[in-house]
Formats: sequence, C-alpha cells, structure tokens
Amino acid sequence: MNNLSKKLTVAFFIVSFISMSIMVILSKRIFEFLLSSYFPGEFMMGRMSPFGGGTAEQFFQALNVSFILAGLGSIVISSLSGYFVVLLITSPLKKLSKATERIAKGKLSERVRIQSEDEIGQLAQSFNSMALALDQAEKHRRAFYADIVHELRHPLTVARCRLEAIQDGMVPPSGDELESIEKELLLLSQLITDLRDLSLAANGQLKLQKQETDLNDFFSMIVTEAKILAQKKEVTLNCSFDQAVPHLKIDKYRISQVMHNLLSNAIRHTPSGGRITIEVKNKYKMGIIVSIEDTGAGIPKEQLERIFDRFYRVDQSRSRNSGGTGLGLAIVRELIQLHGGEVWVESELGKGSKFSFLLSP
Repeated sequence: MNNLSKKLTVAFFIVSFISMSIMVILSKRIFEFLLSSYFPGEFMMGRMSPFGGGTAEQFFQALNVSFILAGLGSIVISSLSGYFVVLLITSPLKKLSKATERIAKGKLSERVRIQSEDEIGQLAQSFNSMALALDQAEKHRRAFYADIVHELRHPLTVARCRLEAIQDGMVPPSGDELESIEKELLLLSQLITDLRDLSLAANGQLKLQKQETDLNDFFSMIVTEAKILAQKKEVTLNCSFDQAVPHLKIDKYRISQVMHNLLSNAIRHTPSGGRITIEVKNKYKMGIIVSIEDTGAGIPKEQLERIFDRFYRVDQSRSRNSGGTGLGLAIVRELIQLHGGEVWVESELGKGSKFSFLLSP
C-alpha cells in the first residue's frame, strides 16, 4: 500500500475495530459475571428469583459502573493503539526534520533512510535528491572560487614578474616586454568582464536589449571582421548563408559576443592551412541554426559533456598561452539560453569540432 491516506484510513479502521471489539467482549464478560453473582437462580414467570447475592437495584448499579469501566478500558487501549500508529507515521517525519536541521548547519552529506513507497517515502527521496544537488553545488562553488583565484593570479604574476625584472635592470624596457605585460593585463581585464557577464547571466540579472535584426547583414559583418584574424593565422574562412534567413529579435551585442567567442576558439584551435566553415540555416518555425566548424584537433568524446563548464579547457596550457580565459563557452551557453535557444557541439578527435546554436523566432 503506497498511499498515505489509505494507510491512515486502514489504521483508523483497525483502531476503531479493536476499540469496539474490546468494548463488546468486556461488556459481555462483565454482564455474565454480574448476572451469575447477583442472580444465581433462574428466571420464573418474567421475574428473577434470587437465591442469594444482591437486589436488582444493586445489580443495575454495578452493571452501569462496569460499563463505564469497560468504556474507559477500551479508550485506554485504543489510545495506546492510536499512539503507536501515530508514532509509526511521525517517526520518518522526525528523521526528515533532524536531517533538515543538519543540512541547515552545513552537513550537506546528510541523507535519510526511509524504506517506504508512500508520500513520506517520496518526500524522503526528494529530500535526498535535494541534499545531493546542494552538496554538488557547494563542491562546484568551491572549485569555481579556486579556479577564479588561480586564473586571476596567473596574469597578475606574469605581469608583476616582468615589471620587477624591468625595475631591477635584469630586462631592458623594450617594446616586446611592454607588449607582453599589456597582453597579460588585457587577459586579466577580459577575465573580469567575462566573470561579471557570467554571474549576471547565471543569476538572471543580465537584461537583453532585443531589436529586429536582419541576420544576413548581421552575420556577414561579424564574418568580415573574423576573416582578418583568420588571415593572420593563414586559416581559410568559408561562409554559407540561406537566402531565406528571417529577421529575428535579438540582442545584437550579446549575439556578437557569442559569435566572437566561438570564432576566436575556432581560429585559436585551427592550425595554419586549416579551414573554418560558418553556416546559417533557416529552420522556419524552429528558427535559425548557426554552425561554426573547424578542422582543428577536435575534442575527446569523454570531455564533450564538460566543454561548456566554467574554466574547463581541453588543453590547459595551450588555451591559457593563446589568450583564452576558460569562460568563453560558458558565456555562450548562458547567452543563448537567455535568448530561449540552445547550443551544442559535435566533434571527432583529429578531425575538428562543430559548434552550433539555435535561435528561436
């Protein structure tokens, strides 16, 4: 029986049945006892002919007292039965209450063990799921803070060491050294900006400024800017736009940010002589799908699920040295979701990756 209301109904019926049964049995036994005590003779001509004992008045007085005692006895027994039934029901609730208090004190590993399929059992399962989610969220939060400290420290340490070397006369203040320091400071500035955007988006505080946009013109302009970066690395950038791409309401700045992050990643991870293909397809009622495919090293299959996580890098050293903050793809996911769309990746190790996102009308 996996329904709490049914259990309570059955429990009430059992307690009532026990109470009535005890009342009937006690009443019958008491009546027989009193009858044999007060009237040991036989009934004759409609009258009781006592051969000893007491009078009829005494008999009925004793009978009344006996019924009262029988009623009190049945009340006591039924109350005890009800108490045990209530205890059976409230015991798991007390476990949940104590576990909740421990969770509130920060013991996020707390779980409750209630073997039941009724509403209380379902509540316990929900509680355990919530506790697990809180525990994982806390671990992710701590890891995230540790990553932030690590990522902020790296460019600061590099810039400080170079400045100290120049101040101590170990390195001349050449243009290359100053450019290297500027690069680290720009990376630090970009990291802080990305962290702010990511925090606002994750907390629902990033407001979109949507406006009707000609997507063909919009994406063509972004691709033109990206071609300059691609040419510097000797990477070919091809485009394929459907002619029937509709106008959509988007936040142009934020979608530009999405495209910049995806194209920067593609260019960064595509070797010289490689190719990047940008496609914009009209899916009509679904909206449009934008894809950016490269011929880079690709992403191992086991890492695809984490590719949009904050500070996650397939190649830690290469991404940092090439200017990545480790937040670009996480920001892409948040911004696309804010637009009501979705983003995904397909990749094959050694052949390249294809990042796509959907913008709904």
